[in-house]
Amino acid sequence: KKKKPPSMKFKNGEEFVKSLVIEYCPEPSVSSTIKLDLYFKKAHDLFYHGLDFVKDGNDARSYIELMRYSQLMMAIATHNAYSMKQYEKEKNVNKRRLNNAITKLEGLKPKLIQQYNEEIKKEEAMPPSPQPTTVTAAEVKAQEATEEAKSEASAPPLEQVDDGNNSNANTASADRWRNLKLEASPQYDPMQAASAASASSSQPSKLDAIFKQPPPSLTPIVLANNVVSDFIKYADMNTKRDIETCGVLTGKYDRKQDTYVITHVIIPKQKGSANTVQTLNEEELIGVQEKYEVVTLGWIHTHPSQTCFLSSVDMHCQLSYQIMMPNAIAIVYAPKDKTETFSLTKKGVSVLSNCSCQGFHRHEGVTGLYHQATHAHFDKKRKCKFVDLRK
Repeated sequence: KKKKPPSMKFKNGEEFVKSLVIEYCPEPSVSSTIKLDLYFKKAHDLFYHGLDFVKDGNDARSYIELMRYSQLMMAIATHNAYSMKQYEKEKNVNKRRLNNAITKLEGLKPKLIQQYNEEIKKEEAMPPSPQPTTVTAAEVKAQEATEEAKSEASAPPLEQVDDGNNSNANTASADRWRNLKLEASPQYDPMQAASAASASSSQPSKLDAIFKQPPPSLTPIVLANNVVSDFIKYADMNTKRDIETCGVLTGKYDRKQDTYVITHVIIPKQKGSANTVQTLNEEELIGVQEKYEVVTLGWIHTHPSQTCFLSSVDMHCQLSYQIMMPNAIAIVYAPKDKTETFSLTKKGVSVLSNCSCQGFHRHEGVTGLYHQATHAHFDKKRKCKFVDLRK
């Protein structure tokens, strides 16, 4: 039985692709206690996140992100509200997107297999080294930069993996989806893969590097230095009247640094009281986000006369953000106490996802539902913009 080269993590390309799915694409869970709208929003972000990597020519990350999107869309179909007529438009758009995503995945899978097998061949052709080579963090980053700089064409063309407006696209079949979950796709032809590999003149991608430095469970969020200080000014009038104010934290993904950066704080139309705040006209908020091409990364709100914590209502609100983006944060500014940045724990997400209570309520006997968001940090050199929709 053929063994893998000592310097390679897997014995062949099929094992490499299978491990990508196992390591980076856990099966998503969908709870019917959470609005279906939120899952569709999350699917939207995942799809376009995948397209960003497709544009960069990063095949491995493209495969991961489009696989995550496809898995979520399969899981969404189990939601109790999925058959409701109000979601027909979203369903139709995502059926086309899913077909495009799976078509792209079917092209990427054999391509990754042949790339990995080519790396094995090159390793086998090299003379044995007296000592194993240690890949440093700097080398991994340099290789990732090389990967991102690649612009070689991938089949199918990028325009086929579009925003789902191609009305001629067919719904992805269950058989095609199952094929992608197998160790080796029936569409994979070793002879064609070898031919495609010989035609490629690009340098080895060192695909194993993606496993040498696996991404953190939560992608870091970089906060501009003026997020809190400027928000305090926008909220000052309400704070003096003991009325809560909220803003939505939005930003963009920095692929080179593998971080999200908050670039805009949007203050939507809202209705507040001494201990609650509710956003209004969500369509207007979405329109602004599309204008600036930003994704939702969390929220910030005040506790004018209370301490700094997340109430039961706050936690359920935070759940809606973390369903869309697992690393979403909640900043609480309490002028009589302090300012903290929070996120729900895995336990908190699980408990709240199965809680159907509304308004202020207790989760009896349950603690540790949220903690400080250690994956978020401030950058003193960065500034973000504010968009006040209350005017």
